[in-house]
Amino acid sequence: MKKTMIFALFLGIMVSAINAQENSQKVKQPRFSFQVSPLIYLVDLLILGIDDDPERYFVAFDFEFQYAINDYFNISINPQLFLDKDGNDSKQTQFLITSGLLFRPFKSKLKGMYIGAYFPIGWENISREGYSRQSVPSIDDNFTILGIGASTGYQWIFKNGFTVALGGGMRKHWYIASKNNKREYPEAVHLFKFPLNLDLTFRLGYSF
Repeated sequence: MKKTMIFALFLGIMVSAINAQENSQKVKQPRFSFQVSPLIYLVDLLILGIDDDPERYFVAFDFEFQYAINDYFNISINPQLFLDKDGNDSKQTQFLITSGLLFRPFKSKLKGMYIGAYFPIGWENISREGYSRQSVPSIDDNFTILGIGASTGYQWIFKNGFTVALGGGMRKHWYIASKNNKREYPEAVHLFKFPLNLDLTFRLGYSF
């Protein structure tokens, strides 16, 4: 009788331990996520295939890294690089690093609905060859970029780690012209026709 009771107690402890292990595995969620914007790279490939001029190109580079601080808050880092060369005459280069803080109202770590605040900082260069006959001077001007933005969206994380993110929001950039620039830029946001820019997010990635 005692042996039976001891065996039953041992069996109960083992079953409870196994169930606890299974539950912990089910509850465990990824803390890291790496994502890219596939549409940007698709545009790169299309332009590369369509444009036959080797002196003309457009290249964009974009990815995002997210880390779950806890169930409610994530931090993100989003480096971006844009190169736009129009033949031998002009070239525009922009590099941005955007840091972000994301809030998950439903305590879902990296997945589910999010509300985010973003703070871009970067640099831009605009260069152009001049034409002496037309009295058009050459320029090689630099700008510091500062910004702020907000967005909301939803992120799906599947069992194999595959991740899909969709979102939208608004962003504001300020361009601060260098004192050594050859041209005058009376407006700090000279490259933007609207005071706010619309942000649409579609990213694919892997979370672990």
